[in-house]
Amino acid sequence: MMIKRVVILWLLLVAGLSAATLSRTEQELLCFEAEQLFSQAQEVYAQDREKARELWQKAAARYERVVREGDVENGWLYYNLANTYFRLEDLGRAIANYRRAQRYIPHDEKLLQNLAYVRTRCRDAVAEPESTRVLKTLFFWHYDIAQTIRERLFLFFLGCFWLAALVGLWYRRPWLRWSLCGLGLLAVIFGASIAVSEYSAWRQRPGVVVSSEVVARKGNSDSYAMSFTEPLHAGTEFTVLSERGGWYEVRLADKRSCWLPQEAVELIRR
Repeated sequence: MMIKRVVILWLLLVAGLSAATLSRTEQELLCFEAEQLFSQAQEVYAQDREKARELWQKAAARYERVVREGDVENGWLYYNLANTYFRLEDLGRAIANYRRAQRYIPHDEKLLQNLAYVRTRCRDAVAEPESTRVLKTLFFWHYDIAQTIRERLFLFFLGCFWLAALVGLWYRRPWLRWSLCGLGLLAVIFGASIAVSEYSAWRQRPGVVVSSEVVARKGNSDSYAMSFTEPLHAGTEFTVLSERGGWYEVRLADKRSCWLPQEAVELIRR
């Protein structure tokens, strides 16, 4: 997995410097240092794995500082940070940062490949229920087409609909009425899909287990019984249902719910 050199340029373009603790120069320097450390780690890995790990840790610390103190929202920054955590075998934080990067660069092929691969490395294989798989098959355009593409298709079909409606004021043809119905239906389909995605993004709070393992409980305390016979491990993804007293009530992909301590997880939207 290669570090993206364009991260520095992106930082210059999108950094909100008015609220940032770090200056633009400091952000650029930290990212440059992180990139150099990552490259050095790659070079020495075969001869000295401990040294490589130390260098990757330093690279991750620099990227984290830019995220924390730089007031930066940048897909390549999260992508680089995820790559670094993957090299450190920190699968939970790798997945968390790949998913953060996905919000900004959803179609990047390497990002999608890396995220899929890291997920295969996780110990807990939480399968989706059959009903969810059926829904994803029936409404494939909602799940398989990225939102930015759906937005463009919605605008395209909506524009074509009104253009056809305008033409229909002068030329009344049966095929034009059928075209209006088809274009209107497609616009409604993609418009509804976008609305569902926006509502889900506002309503849901996805997260990832980042501790090597954590015991899921039936309540918000260690005094509650275990929810499952085995602990959950780094990389297990979930959606937050509620929070109370330093714990999150979460739902896993297979619809099972449990409580997890907040210090053992990270939410995708910080």
